[in-house]
Amino acid sequence: MITEHIKKNDTEREKKRTRLLGNINVGSAMRSAFERRNELRRSQSEAGHHDLIYQGKEVDLRRIPVAREMYLKKKDTVLGNRFKKTLLGYTKGATNQYRGPHSTHVREYSDHYTIHRDFIDPRKNPVIHLAKDAPMELAGWIIGGLIALVIIVFLIF
Repeated sequence: MITEHIKKNDTEREKKRTRLLGNINVGSAMRSAFERRNELRRSQSEAGHHDLIYQGKEVDLRRIPVAREMYLKKKDTVLGNRFKKTLLGYTKGATNQYRGPHSTHVREYSDHYTIHRDFIDPRKNPVIHLAKDAPMELAGWIIGGLIALVIIVFLIF
């Protein structure tokens, strides 16, 4: 009795899905889209359109922890062409800095890189970046502005 009810519900669900999606085999359509995406990624990596390669493997930048520095040996690391040199951020002794996709921030030193992700990309929204990723710097800017305002007001009056 119960199994008949389950089978009946399954067939009704299948009919609804067929009505909504047509006669598409959703599983194979999703699988083939996934395969096409992976092929595209592979071909882009081979053509030099990767984001970051470490020890011969492409790194998923979305999996890099937010606000935690990671150390990467320079000889094992290849930065992709989507990383652009930037002046945004503290150098911390680095020779160069790069900003990349998914709010990644890379500092280049003589023998290694450090990489981390910011909560907010400063190229897109610098004020919220200061509030979320660098609150002490934001506080410094605010205090500095207030001091400057007090000095200006004191000099005028």
